[in-house]
Amino acid sequence: MTAARASRATSRSAPTATSPQFPEGGPSTAKVGQPVEFTVTPAVPGSHEVLWYIAGNAPQVVPVGPDGKATLTCTPLGAFELTVSSRTPEGVVSGEVRRTYQVQP
Repeated sequence: MTAARASRATSRSAPTATSPQFPEGGPSTAKVGQPVEFTVTPAVPGSHEVLWYIAGNAPQVVPVGPDGKATLTCTPLGAFELTVSSRTPEGVVSGEVRRTYQVQP
């Protein structure tokens, strides 16, 4: 008897994640206990959802909107590491983007 194996296709292309509280090249305006918003743009065509988690927490899923982007919000209690990927309806999972963010007290 041969055991069945589930497999999922993957792509090395990782999404981009931007945040007005963490502007590229600018100072962070994020503060402890205040919501931080990220806009995620999947790199894999046809992605319909974004998977994300903060280290030490359960993964979350956010749908990709008609504009091809997903928005997620978290409320950090200190520095945090965010990991983001995307998935197509066929199960193709993108590469991950992982970044550590610092917040002001």
